Amino acid sequence: MSLRLPLIPMILALVVSLFASTSLFAFDSEEDLRLLEKARKSEASGSYSRAANFYAEYLRKNRDDLEVRDSFNRISRIQQQQVRLQDEQYRKIVVALRPSQVIDLCIYIAEVLGSNYVEADRARPEILFHHATEEVLLLLRTPKLLTPILGTLNPEAAKAIEQRILQLRKQPIQNLAELRETIIELAGEVRNSGWSENTTRACNIIILECAHGACHGLDQFTLLFTPSQKVAIDSASAGRQSGIGLSLLPSGSYYEVSRIISGSTAEEAGLLKGDLVISLQGIPAAMISPAQVHAVLTIQAGQEIELQVQPQGMSTITDLKLRSRMLLIPSVDWEVLNPMNADPIGIVRISSFRSTTTNEFREALARLQTLGIRGLLLDLRGNPGGAFKSALSSADLFLEGGTIVHAEGQVKEFNKSFTSNGQNPFLLPTVIMVDEDTASSAEILAGALQLNGKAKIVGNRTRGKGSVQCLIPIDKAPWDKLPGGVQLTVAKLRLPTGQTFERGLSPDVKVEGDANAVYTAAKLELLRQLGKMNDPNP
Repeated sequence: MSLRLPLIPMILALVVSLFASTSLFAFDSEEDLRLLEKARKSEASGSYSRAANFYAEYLRKNRDDLEVRDSFNRISRIQQQQVRLQDEQYRKIVVALRPSQVIDLCIYIAEVLGSNYVEADRARPEILFHHATEEVLLLLRTPKLLTPILGTLNPEAAKAIEQRILQLRKQPIQNLAELRETIIELAGEVRNSGWSENTTRACNIIILECAHGACHGLDQFTLLFTPSQKVAIDSASAGRQSGIGLSLLPSGSYYEVSRIISGSTAEEAGLLKGDLVISLQGIPAAMISPAQVHAVLTIQAGQEIELQVQPQGMSTITDLKLRSRMLLIPSVDWEVLNPMNADPIGIVRISSFRSTTTNEFREALARLQTLGIRGLLLDLRGNPGGAFKSALSSADLFLEGGTIVHAEGQVKEFNKSFTSNGQNPFLLPTVIMVDEDTASSAEILAGALQLNGKAKIVGNRTRGKGSVQCLIPIDKAPWDKLPGGVQLTVAKLRLPTGQTFERGLSPDVKVEGDANAVYTAAKLELLRQLGKMNDPNP
């Protein structure tokens, strides 16, 4: 089983409230209240993408507001449903298969979840059926998504199906055999209800949505990937991603270019590190969240991105149109700060964790030490995570003993403590930069180095994603001919101290401000460790 964490925000199926309600969370500012008002108005009008962006921006500052998080999660679930129903490959599956084959798939997925999900009691057949039908209820209430596939639908029949679902939920479901019989009953209701003239397609869609719902209802990272989605995930995991080859970090009211990928359209256009992006797709940078920026910069290959750029040190603004293409993107890059100085500093940036990351990281550290660096800045800001095993082996580069992380789950491989067995560890003073978007495998590495006394952390509290996902290809005929897969949470993680990751990592030096403020504070902390500055807390 290959270990991966979600890398593409669109593929994260998070579940979100269809109704607007007053949050019980105390607002920190008028701005927070305005964000929620915008989110709820967008939600009420059906503008789910805008609503999700407003909710996400609010949650960046108010992550403990569980009511708003539930709202964000369900909207994201609706968006995911919309994406797959517009996916041509997914529609071909709906047309090509028999209902009996789709039922087999649904039961197979339930078996996979029950045997491998981190909390077995939460993946019992009765609970999975409840989650499954939540997805169906969402679908029945948005018939316009189905018209291209099923044609005109009977709204009265949809209500009858809803009522039958509520009745079926009351039946005890003790095992997979009873789950199969219950799904067959639901398919029979769809077939006989007159909801659609094309009964086979209608049954297939309903049962497929049951399969998706059984996954999505468990947590936001447990997903059933359609063929198109799994292809995208595989490409991203291999370092291939569509885009213009540009990485940006917030800088005041703008975004600053932090990285240019070799061979990209951004490089061909002459963009350089330090340039400021004033607007994207005609929207001022100050109005775009980091999540929105990432989505724009990684749009489908062949599409154009419009930017307004102010070159570093200049007052002129240049309008650019750059076309996205597929790129091979390394996960690690590095540079030397003050190379002619007596105390040069190395900077390593890890954008995500992939199977190649540890070797890239090892090579970067070796090159930097050859160039005589005296200390290291490790930049994990914006790193969403990635391959769990790469995080462990990256920690080994700094540790020769000690606990990296504790894992708990059903699967034996992930129900143990992971300890370091590294040799010849990197010993120079190290400072790690983090932010609210540092998550998952990046938190594992940062936490292991911090709690084993190998590095100080500078920045803001990290996101707090303490779990491991495993991607299981669907190899049951006829699905073995399609590149689909089930990603499910197989373990919950704890820090070496035994604490969970839920609230994120607390930095040793907390910094309020943009990316430049974090960078400056990290340099000052490293200089203090090198004895170049007085310790403010002797």
